[in-house]
Amino acid sequence: MLKNIKLNKQPNRFLKTIAICKQAAIPIATIFVLITSVNPIYAQSTDRNNPTALTKSEIAGTVDKDNQSEYFYSFVAEAGEVAIALDVAPNDKNTLNYVTVDLFDVDGNKLKSFGVGVISKSKRKVQKLQVQNQQKIIMQISRRSSKGSASYSLSVSGSVKLDK
Repeated sequence: MLKNIKLNKQPNRFLKTIAICKQAAIPIATIFVLITSVNPIYAQSTDRNNPTALTKSEIAGTVDKDNQSEYFYSFVAEAGEVAIALDVAPNDKNTLNYVTVDLFDVDGNKLKSFGVGVISKSKRKVQKLQVQNQQKIIMQISRRSSKGSASYSLSVSGSVKLDK
């Protein structure tokens, strides 16, 4: 009889261990899914030949005197008008920060170029591009001049088709 009691306790321990593993598996699986499905828009491409496809109509970033990078994004423009709004705000007062946006077709032809320079107050500039036929647009965001740090946000609207 004593042997039967010991044998019965071990399967109960085993079942408890399995129950604990099941409880831990769901949160671990959830974390894994969240980490591996991070929206790729936050990965800013510095490669003109491999731009980050826009999945949202707005992006944001920071430029500073130590950041010499140029960032590249792509989106599809449908026939019609595309509007690009660039907001730049200085993080350091009384320092010059200049951010530019250049739009290219897939052959590298410049379609539009504009920039925003700020010293002590934030500024916004909106530019519009007329598109005759559907085409892929490559957008380059660059820091042209910076003595300090500035934050920018850019929004794309109008006849734009974003990746999902």
